[in-house]
Amino acid sequence: MPNHPHTITLTKPILHNGQSYSELAFSREMQMRDMFAMDEHEGQTRRTAALYASMADVPFEVIAQLNTAEMALAAQAVAAVSGKLSGAAPISPPAASGAAGATS
Repeated sequence: MPNHPHTITLTKPILHNGQSYSELAFSREMQMRDMFAMDEHEGQTRRTAALYASMADVPFEVIAQLNTAEMALAAQAVAAVSGKLSGAAPISPPAASGAAGATS
């Protein structure tokens, strides 16, 4: 059973095809369509980015522009909505000011 949705606030908005993305929302467990999206890419990092893009319902290119701290928060959010962090503390932003954060 998935946990409640998790939203990641990006350190700065990402512009892609005229649309600005300032947050990524992960609100469901992985589905087969997410795995199909992974199959379109080679390499573990690209496959992971494709998974996150599919689950957040954003273009792959948006995920490709995340910094590594935001990518780590996305991994935590995916684990949380998939029920893999059921006993863990809520995802919180890094201590440094201006860094990416996630809210639940």
